[in-house]
Amino acid sequence: MLCLKAGELFRCNQNIFYTKPLNILPSFKPVMSKKKEHKEEKTETKEKGKLSDKVNKFIYGLEHYYDGHYKKLAVIPAIIALLAFFVILGTYFQTGDFIHKGISLEGGTTLSIHTNIDVDSQELESALSEEFENEEFAVRVIENEGVVEEITIETSIAGDKVEELIPVLEQGLNTKLSKDDYSIETIGSSLSESFFQEILKILLLAFILMGFVVLFYFRSPIPSITVVLAAFFNMVITLGIVNLLGVKLSTAGIAAFLMLIGYSVDTDTMLTARILKRDAGVSIFEATIGAFKTGLTMTAAALGAAIVAFIFATSPVIKQIMLILIIGLMIDVTTTWIQNAALIRWYLEARGK
Repeated sequence: MLCLKAGELFRCNQNIFYTKPLNILPSFKPVMSKKKEHKEEKTETKEKGKLSDKVNKFIYGLEHYYDGHYKKLAVIPAIIALLAFFVILGTYFQTGDFIHKGISLEGGTTLSIHTNIDVDSQELESALSEEFENEEFAVRVIENEGVVEEITIETSIAGDKVEELIPVLEQGLNTKLSKDDYSIETIGSSLSESFFQEILKILLLAFILMGFVVLFYFRSPIPSITVVLAAFFNMVITLGIVNLLGVKLSTAGIAAFLMLIGYSVDTDTMLTARILKRDAGVSIFEATIGAFKTGLTMTAAALGAAIVAFIFATSPVIKQIMLILIIGLMIDVTTTWIQNAALIRWYLEARGK
């Protein structure tokens, strides 16, 4: 027997009411909530799909444009290299050198102070520059396990004038310096010039050996020339930008350019090998796109590491190396994937391959 009480249905038996209600009407709230969530997920998926379609359409448009205009695009790195050449030429007429030389390449004095006094290298460098306006300074603090061991000051000042630095340094370090506390080493301009000439010979030798290795690998002169040309343009454009920024190159900066040759040849060789040794049925354009994905990943990884090192490094030597690598890696994208890829394709299509 069923009884209704206070709007609820109960089971009654001999005037005994059981308090447990019977659920006759279903609850629609959870169902409505699930439908709403499903609708939101569907809308979100649809929006993501539209965004993905737009990205794919944009990429396809770029690929289609490059496929039809690759010969015209190949001129862009050449124009940039020509502009960079004029910048380098302007630097030569202005300074007498193709680069802005730092103290280690131009000659000067290195003053080493043996102390454990903690000092801000930038503040000390600023104090010296204010006192000696027409001179150059580079201050480095050498530490071992967080403890200062030595402060090195490189300056363009030479001769007896170096002793004039001591009072300024004593004020900056807030201590008295005796002759036993520091040592002075002078690098003559003739020695620096000789060293610079040796570096230029090393760079030239590196390019020649690189050309022989690439020629031996591909056994064809034209692909080898395009690889070397791309690396050369990369160096010229990077040097032009470095000169525009007014960076005074040190020996570490020259080492960065040697590293840049390796990075540039790496991607150029990979691209050329992918195109020349592609499988049957694979077009030159398809091989280029496949190589581009791999090469861009390599460049992005190296570029990311260089940017992090540049941001967090405190040493001016490391910062200069990383700055040159960052510029060179970005330029390498144009010289490799716009210039080198186009020249290789042009060469192979002309030969009917």
